[in-house]
Amino acid sequence: MSRPLLPIQLAVTFALSLGCAHPATPPLVHEDPTRFLRVGLDPRSEADELERRLEASGYARVARVASADVVALSMRREDGATLVRVVTRRGLVLSVDAPTESLERSAVGVEDVPLDLDGDGHPEIVLSATDAARDRRCLALVRVAPDGSLREVTPTLELGGDACVEALRDLGDGRAAALAVVRFVHLAIDRPPSLSVPFGPGSRGAGGATWEIRRDGAARTFLAEQRRERVVALATARDARDARAAYRIGVELAALAWLAGEADATQRQALSVALEGLDVPPPISRAREQAEAWIAAGWQDEDEGEDDDAPDADDEREQRGAGDPSPTHAR
Repeated sequence: MSRPLLPIQLAVTFALSLGCAHPATPPLVHEDPTRFLRVGLDPRSEADELERRLEASGYARVARVASADVVALSMRREDGATLVRVVTRRGLVLSVDAPTESLERSAVGVEDVPLDLDGDGHPEIVLSATDAARDRRCLALVRVAPDGSLREVTPTLELGGDACVEALRDLGDGRAAALAVVRFVHLAIDRPPSLSVPFGPGSRGAGGATWEIRRDGAARTFLAEQRRERVVALATARDARDARAAYRIGVELAALAWLAGEADATQRQALSVALEGLDVPPPISRAREQAEAWIAAGWQDEDEGEDDDAPDADDEREQRGAGDPSPTHAR
């Protein structure tokens, strides 16, 4: 499925405010006078004023992450309403409010984590959105460019399913890992099969690092632990003659085999062995056929299109003032 991993529309402003602050003393003759120029506004001062205006409207700070380049602020009101504001040298560049009417975004926040998780020299902020309808909390990694614009760099996953980054953790090697939890809702009988995929900083370009699936030793150990846990759970399900649980775990083992780079035949065998000798009713038999089709298609549903329920970016881009505490998504 090709869709954002976080139900937050990033609406960024492209209107850059430029200002020049004159130096207190004239530059030396042999120095470049442009080094005394200060372009844009001070994010901290702008965020201070914004926070004061929001506090006057009943909001209280939950978290604030700041550097010289960016300030990310999350606040909450007594009635449970939450908001996120991000300020850079361009001014207010991101404004997100919750809850939405559908509760697809029931709460939003800012994670208190280091501002350069991938060590590429470009600050990143980590935002969160709670999806009450699906009972999950997703994270988005948002990079701040030198000009103050924002770009979402949340890891994307080509493995079919409903995925979002649900946690940041150290896999035991001192490196940051973003754990994308994939739920195969289209293959579900009851509870959807799921697994966690570790991502980390990969290749670096002019715009910063790209987050990619980690395949190093620590990541292989992490995936092997998931496989061992499911082998134990499968034995329990088979002892109980629980075909539903066995099917779900079999799909998970097949997906783990795909992540390990194993052949399609090995993936199909993982599913087949999980159900071998059990009484498989028609609904599970049909689900098994669909799962085998997904394996053959490289874990992609060829009939799966864009999410028709996804909000239109134009609907999110209401023009409001920087200090307006009502729902707004761009300035």
